[in-house]
Amino acid sequence: MFGIRIPTEGHQSMFVAKVVGVLNNGASQAIVPEHLVTRTGWDYDIDSIYLSMKEFDVIDGQYVEYTKNDSDTYKRQSLEYVSDVYFSKTKDALKNAYLKEKIPLVNELADINAKINAQASIDNSVIRRLKQEYKNLQQQRFYSKNVSERNALAKAMELKSAEIEAYNTANMNPAISDAELKALYDTKASIYSKLKKVKSDYDAKYEKFIKETVTPKWNSLNEYRRMPRAAKDNAIIDTWIGIHSDIKNTLNKEKPNEFDHSKAAAAYINRIAGYDNSMMNQHFSY
Repeated sequence: MFGIRIPTEGHQSMFVAKVVGVLNNGASQAIVPEHLVTRTGWDYDIDSIYLSMKEFDVIDGQYVEYTKNDSDTYKRQSLEYVSDVYFSKTKDALKNAYLKEKIPLVNELADINAKINAQASIDNSVIRRLKQEYKNLQQQRFYSKNVSERNALAKAMELKSAEIEAYNTANMNPAISDAELKALYDTKASIYSKLKKVKSDYDAKYEKFIKETVTPKWNSLNEYRRMPRAAKDNAIIDTWIGIHSDIKNTLNKEKPNEFDHSKAAAAYINRIAGYDNSMMNQHFSY
């Protein structure tokens, strides 16, 4: 990823970053190399860092970067992009029709699971208290840094889990017969089969939509207009990283910004925008 300090002064306000670990404390914090404070000029008031991170697609459980290339993966990403831009209504209609069939089946499955689960546990003030006590022990163990304390808490969690299971067993209230329970499992299996067929039918319709509707439009577009927005954004980040990693820019990014450079940059931007330099911030005026 690429980071830019706000406010930005020059190359030294920017840096290339790589995530090497994650803080599991629920806070929006980051630990960065100490020298960045000096180099970028952070002064702990309202300065902030804007990070641009590459976008990824998830394919078969794997993260795949949006990058323009000749792979089948990129072509599929490109086709999906074209379908969103030019045929979003048709795409949404297909998805809504699929959900209209899927959601009632999912709700029915949830009702059956609730009845089956009622055979294995109960829900009252006692069991809720026991579960909360177990959760508290789990949380204490997670944050503990003492090995012996963590071991003791782990043992306490095992005992609490056994207490919960024993209470469930002693207080279980069979609401349905074995025959009714078997019928629920049979219905559950039938719903799974229906869900599988609904998904299969949707996949076939969607593939037909991509092949017969989206692909002809895709073939008529140039490469830039086919390029997903995420791939364009990733290409910009690659450009930033390439420029900032160039050894020729080492001196600029490792030294404090010079006033003359800022003044020249401001004047150059004004010329491009067609503004008079008299409109320039007074600190940059000639």
